[in-house]
Amino acid sequence: MPLTELILTENVPGLGAEADLVKVRRGYARNYLLPRKMAHEVTPAALRQLNALKQKRAEREGRELNEAQELARRIGKARFVFTLETGETGKAFGSVTAQDIVNRLKTKSAQRSIDTKLFWSARSKTPASTRSPSSCITM
Repeated sequence: MPLTELILTENVPGLGAEADLVKVRRGYARNYLLPRKMAHEVTPAALRQLNALKQKRAEREGRELNEAQELARRIGKARFVFTLETGETGKAFGSVTAQDIVNRLKTKSAQRSIDTKLFWSARSKTPASTRSPSSCITM
């Protein structure tokens, strides 16, 4: 299959970020990327615009990095208590899920759009030997 070279104008999952030069099949370029203005064909004029796209990408990545660092700072300071039912042996019924943490963050902070994928696991930082067998998990 013949390939065509394009310059991406925005992030395309699985393909690349804005200002990347990519080679894709002609049909994908003609039917999907070009009509949605997600890419431009490589021409001498488009290559000159590449620097502007790279600057736009750097600004976006810097803004995203600042937002992520601010969220990490706020989350690092947060402490929550989750109360779970326990059995006779002290084992909890169920678990604290990432969605539980996100919901608690949303109720405690003004930020309403927190991505659940940011939380892979919800574990206490204290070693198991020093934890008390209570029904509260502190995070």
